Amino acid sequence: MFGMRIPLDILWIDAEKRVVHIERNVSPCKDVFCPTLISPKRAQYVLEVNAGVAEEAGISEGAVMVLREGREF
Repeated sequence: MFGMRIPLDILWIDAEKRVVHIERNVSPCKDVFCPTLISPKRAQYVLEVNAGVAEEAGISEGAVMVLREGREF
């Protein structure tokens, strides 16, 4: 992602709010022609967090995303 200053974990999430793919520790792109990252599985949402957050939070493929307030994502 051009212009980002920190590495990211990128999580792809399907319509049932299930994590279907994770790219961990994606480095910032230094060029205007950045590579395109695509989930190998169908996804409806993408969540980008600081690198390492997915592992620290125990998020892996198959996890279901739910808001802390109890509302679904």
